[in-house]
Amino acid sequence: MDEKKENKTEVKKPDSLIVTNAQSELWKIINNYSFPLYLWELIMRGLYLEIKSMYEKQITKDKADYNAELLKECECQEEGTNKSDDSAV
Repeated sequence: MDEKKENKTEVKKPDSLIVTNAQSELWKIINNYSFPLYLWELIMRGLYLEIKSMYEKQITKDKADYNAELLKECECQEEGTNKSDDSAV
């Protein structure tokens, strides 16, 4: 059963469609509440700052993970080079 899941290719929805769907859902929420526009501005600004903070944390983590992988790869290549140098002696 797990093999079928692994062989099945998933079609990834384009980012443009994800954004469009999310915007549509947000407009539905906004239309359901009759808040004054300045309140929506405060809500959206707060959401933006929270998302921006999460994004910055994710970028920092991704960079650290990437650099760690690069370092690991370099160390593996150096070990391989050292082993071939040792065998030549």
